[in-house]
Amino acid sequence: MKKRKTEKYPAGHLRIIWMFIGMIVGLVLGIFFDTILMGVPIGLLMGLAIGQSLEAKYKKEGKIRSLTKEEKKSKKIAIIIAIATFLIGLCISVGILLLR
Repeated sequence: MKKRKTEKYPAGHLRIIWMFIGMIVGLVLGIFFDTILMGVPIGLLMGLAIGQSLEAKYKKEGKIRSLTKEEKKSKKIAIIIAIATFLIGLCISVGILLLR
């Protein structure tokens, strides 16, 4: 029998994956129920909760490793881009609401 190589994930990996899955599910449900503005944040929070619980479980099993220097640098850049994207989206949303 072959032993499976235990894969270690970088810290935060599962949270990010599940946040995006939750956002997609929330977007689809928001479109279906005609409340996109509520669906996406609710999906994001559900995905974050699932990702956090999985990450805690994997950490207990020793499957989570700390970030490398390159990963930390990439994470900082991604956070800056995410904040900028959020602010642009917020400005566009407020602009659309004001033009109605």
